[in-house]
Amino acid sequence: MKKKILFILNDLGGGGAEKVFVNIANGLKSQGVEVEMLLAENQGVYFDLVDPDIPLHILGTKSFLGILRKLPSFLKRRKYTHVFTAFDYISAATIITNRRLKHKFITITTLHYNLPYQLSILPWVNRIWLQYLNKYIIAKADKLVCVSNGVGQGFKEVAQKKDLQIQTIYNPVVDSALFDFAKEEIENDFSSMDYLITIGRLNDQKNQKSLLYAFQLILQQKPKLHLLILGAGPKEIELKNTCKDLAIQHKVHFLGFQPNPFKYLIRAKLFVLSSDSEGLGNVIIEALALGINVVSTDCPSGPSEILVNNKYGWLSEMKNPVDLAKKINMALQHPKLPSFLQERSKLFETNRIVMQYLNLLD
Repeated sequence: MKKKILFILNDLGGGGAEKVFVNIANGLKSQGVEVEMLLAENQGVYFDLVDPDIPLHILGTKSFLGILRKLPSFLKRRKYTHVFTAFDYISAATIITNRRLKHKFITITTLHYNLPYQLSILPWVNRIWLQYLNKYIIAKADKLVCVSNGVGQGFKEVAQKKDLQIQTIYNPVVDSALFDFAKEEIENDFSSMDYLITIGRLNDQKNQKSLLYAFQLILQQKPKLHLLILGAGPKEIELKNTCKDLAIQHKVHFLGFQPNPFKYLIRAKLFVLSSDSEGLGNVIIEALALGINVVSTDCPSGPSEILVNNKYGWLSEMKNPVDLAKKINMALQHPKLPSFLQERSKLFETNRIVMQYLNLLD
């Protein structure tokens, strides 16, 4: 039977899950699979990355009830064999809708973040609701795929089903486009600097504030260093104020969301991730692929899996700027060979991962 695949996303915003779905969809399309994409809302930054031959549909609602109302009629008109989902509301609504349709498809739900952490930061009403959706609906997807072993373990804890079958498939991160983007020139101001870099949304989860405190300590020994922060988010003003409080505002540069972060990443002395939680940590892999040394907090779930504890980088205690500064200094003094880091990144090559997703369609 010919496969016809649909990927459903909230939008094509600047997050890791969105980019992963685009990479998988493009990869399956290149293998001759018929692929379409459905967005809850027509917004985002990754539209230019989607293969132009992949049809894009817009549902027009992001709420759970709105998706439940509109999704059945959309799916009824098209005979998909497999539907990939990410994010709780869309995944749950798709599974419920599939039960009601005469034409059944295989639901493949992908798990992209550490669920116990996500629940811990929500108000109690939202926490109970999200817990219910995951335990009683999403856990019943035909196939569950997690982006790291830690993400899968966290989901089992919430679902309270230790024997739940979940397959780990790492994110498709490394491809030729990454290296092409890295060749682009950057502004002269930064090309002559020695700088550390961090990339990610400016929010509580990424905890860039901890990195700022660590960076202040590092400047006491390495006063010529700078720090580049790439990303946008609700914590931007607070982080800039923290820089002023620490008197490091002239050493820290906020560049906002960058469609091509790789041209900055490849010229960095070091990549630093200070997160309290990660599903996998795509940007760690991107740094390794470019031969850039990595320091990351040992947060659930992905960094320690990517770095194999401390083999391919340095892991720091979470929410501990002193230890983070210590690990950054160690990495700067004893960097690992770029070829050694790049060898590790091959595990996450797009072609390799796409074949694993292709096997899911059997």
